Amino acid sequence: MKQIYFNQSKPPRFAKVTKAATFGLTKTFPKLSARLAMKVFCNPHSRRRYDFRTDIQPINIKLNTQLGAINLYYFSQEGNSKTVFLSHGWADSTNRFTALINELVEKGFNVYSIDHIGHGYSHGKVSHLYGYMQGLTAAFNYFDEQNILIDRVVTHSMGGVALLNLDSSFLKNKKIVMISAPAQIFEAMFEKVKQVGISELMLENMLNKVSEQYGINWQHLHPDNSKHKINEHMLFIHDKNDSVANFEAIKQLTDNTPATLIATEKLGHVRILKSQYVYDQITTFMS
Repeated sequence: MKQIYFNQSKPPRFAKVTKAATFGLTKTFPKLSARLAMKVFCNPHSRRRYDFRTDIQPINIKLNTQLGAINLYYFSQEGNSKTVFLSHGWADSTNRFTALINELVEKGFNVYSIDHIGHGYSHGKVSHLYGYMQGLTAAFNYFDEQNILIDRVVTHSMGGVALLNLDSSFLKNKKIVMISAPAQIFEAMFEKVKQVGISELMLENMLNKVSEQYGINWQHLHPDNSKHKINEHMLFIHDKNDSVANFEAIKQLTDNTPATLIATEKLGHVRILKSQYVYDQITTFMS
């Protein structure tokens, strides 16, 4: 799904042929099409093994979810009294937050960070928005069981959409920063599928099958349906040149809400996580 979720400038050479073939497969053998689509759309195809380059090596905590075990990492320093929880985006891992983790620890924060299912050192090769939501729920339940106060959360990309789809009780009494959140996540998926020459029916069929499995219609997970959860304790940071998550979409989502939206320029979807300006906005908001 990495090649679908991220931007492509032009369709492949045999787009019309593959679109017709995937349409026919879905109409004739919907179950087979859904299984194939899971392998195409729900495998992040990302780097799974990495060395921690953070100044402090973490403690590794294993949590169980319906899709398998996920890894939660804890970075702490003596004297730090505040705690932040980090949630990465699609085809990524805790490794993406290396510079941010160093910054937060230096500013007096202890940090928990999750590798979502199918990402990093966590289990499996399959992941999706439901899996992200399960991972976040498992992490928050762990914090409650261990009497760990988590009142600050930072998300990137799909990690933010997953958080926004959790029950409001998980968002209560928390300062939340959402970076590069794709407010039109499903529209972007269908557009990219069209670009690479796969039938949109194949994607829709797979989404419907996964919806049946988890008992939540995928349409209900659209960020527009969670707009009522957006409050004054949320900060959105988004680049105007983001080619993955449209800036105007996040602007529209946050309009007429108490949340704050900070726009950056020329940082894009990922490089924004290496910006000192962004770090300063995060630590100021959370302090």
